[in-house]
Amino acid sequence: MTSCSDSEHSLASEEDDFYIVEEILGHEYDDDGHIVFVVKWLGYSEDDCTCEPVENFEPGNEVLEKYCAEQNLLAVCRAKALQPIEPTQSVPVLSGTFGKRKSGFF
Repeated sequence: MTSCSDSEHSLASEEDDFYIVEEILGHEYDDDGHIVFVVKWLGYSEDDCTCEPVENFEPGNEVLEKYCAEQNLLAVCRAKALQPIEPTQSVPVLSGTFGKRKSGFF
């Protein structure tokens, strides 16, 4: 499995864009003890995974909610970012600000 130490860290400070989360491969804790998720992006390989803090996810992100439920982390995730999912919401996205694509990666 890809880990945060192996992957690019969140690019959440450069440019406003949305990317579709395909899967969350795992979670870790950063140096400050905050949870970060190893995110596999739709249309990108596992080599392009990034580590994202829960704050970067859109409220109600179905992929994040499912992962948190499976890992018994719902209280942590909901305290930061999750809200009830609206029935019409169908595409899970991660929000944040991300850098421009570079050498095969966004």
